[in-house]
Amino acid sequence: GNFFTIRDVLLRHHPLAMRLFLLQTHYRSPINYSNALLEAAGARLYYIYGTLVDLEEALEAAGEEGAAACAAKAAKSGAAP
Repeated sequence: GNFFTIRDVLLRHHPLAMRLFLLQTHYRSPINYSNALLEAAGARLYYIYGTLVDLEEALEAAGEEGAAACAAKAAKSGAAP
C-alpha cells in the first residue's frame, strides 16, 4: 500500500537521511515519499559528511596556519571559532 510508519522507514534508512529529506520539502507542500528520493537524501548526507571530514583533514594538515585562518574567518563573519 501507500502507508508507511516512521518506524518502517527508519528500518531501511538512516534517521539523518530522513531528517534531510523532510527538511528539503517546503512546509506547505505535500511530501512526495519514495525510496529513490530518500536514498538520494542519504547520498547527499554522505557527501556533506565526507566534505566535513575532508575539511578537518585539510585543516589538520595546515597546522597552525590552518587554525589561524579559521579563527580569522570566524572573526570576520562574527561566528564562534
